[in-house]
Amino acid sequence: MTPKERVRTALRHEEPDFVPIGEFAIDYPAFEAVLGRPTFWRGHFKTTKALWEGRRDEVVESMIRDVIEFYHKTDQDIIPVSLVPSRNKEIVPWEEIAPMTFRDPKGDVYRVSEKSQWLMRIKYAEPAHEYSVEDFPVPTEFVEPDGSEWELVRAVVKEFGATHFIVARSGDGTFPLLGGMERGLILIAEHPEVAEAAARAAVARTMHMDSLWAEEGVDGLCPGEDYADSRGPLVSPRVIRERFFPAMAAHVAHAHRLGLPVLKHACGNNWKIMDMLVEAGYDAYQSIQESATMDITRLKREYGDKITLWGGVSTETLIAGSPEDARNEVRRAVKHCAPGGGFLLGSSHSILVGAQPDNYLAMLDEARKVGRYPVTI
Repeated sequence: MTPKERVRTALRHEEPDFVPIGEFAIDYPAFEAVLGRPTFWRGHFKTTKALWEGRRDEVVESMIRDVIEFYHKTDQDIIPVSLVPSRNKEIVPWEEIAPMTFRDPKGDVYRVSEKSQWLMRIKYAEPAHEYSVEDFPVPTEFVEPDGSEWELVRAVVKEFGATHFIVARSGDGTFPLLGGMERGLILIAEHPEVAEAAARAAVARTMHMDSLWAEEGVDGLCPGEDYADSRGPLVSPRVIRERFFPAMAAHVAHAHRLGLPVLKHACGNNWKIMDMLVEAGYDAYQSIQESATMDITRLKREYGDKITLWGGVSTETLIAGSPEDARNEVRRAVKHCAPGGGFLLGSSHSILVGAQPDNYLAMLDEARKVGRYPVTI
């Protein structure tokens, strides 16, 4: 089977020749370990800084070259792609107000995280914007990416489109937290109708973009939205059902009309909304966080015939464990989740900055060793 056929077979809950392998995202250290050189692919702050310095073409050329070489070298089935910064839009540098601390044009303040190398917001501009339903009409006209923003997607589709399962890191918008986590949750509590209107508008834009992704030749969509933390849903399941589930279901139905499966990235403890994820029609569930009680073997028993599971190796193990720990988790996941299909092997979130390359490469190696069907371990 080709990698594309392998993934499609698993999504049909049938057994392919090997367990498919892939990730929602892979940060730059894993790329650099495999390629033996620096990269701007998911380089976080160093990539942002290069863009502020006017090096957009250098950044994008690195992304295209390195993604293609990385996936040729690592024998994976799923390749995630995303838009790149436009060549035709000005990139305005943020004001540095202290070492590794910046103010954006809106006035919000960010600091570079030492662990993740992301710019993390530490202070909001004041006062907070007061949103109303009228702020979120369902759009009928859309601002589309220009051709330069598709450069990576088109290069990857040209190189791998006939063989691999290319998944778009597409939009979501089904659970908008306007103004950030704290303000967004307060808004949902006090004015849920506003958040619901925001979700409808966001998903309309997402569905328009999904049509463009389909035209570009991707094989699936991977929207990401977190409804929960490690303790459970951020708001009551009733509110999610009443206010946000319609947007979830509409998004998936539109994707399916385009012929695209939807592989949902959702962190946290999602037990109380698993039935909703299934009912909405998501084809796969990714970011299965064992540290948030999402035991993938239990998920296989209770939901394995309803939704494909994508995960099996803990992100925490890839960061703080050993190569043998990673191999053990691969064997456990394959043994309990692969039979009958409906399983994609990957991390419990993504290959983060702190993941040890030796652990990640051990995971890939073990998956090919033990992932042949019929499963015998």
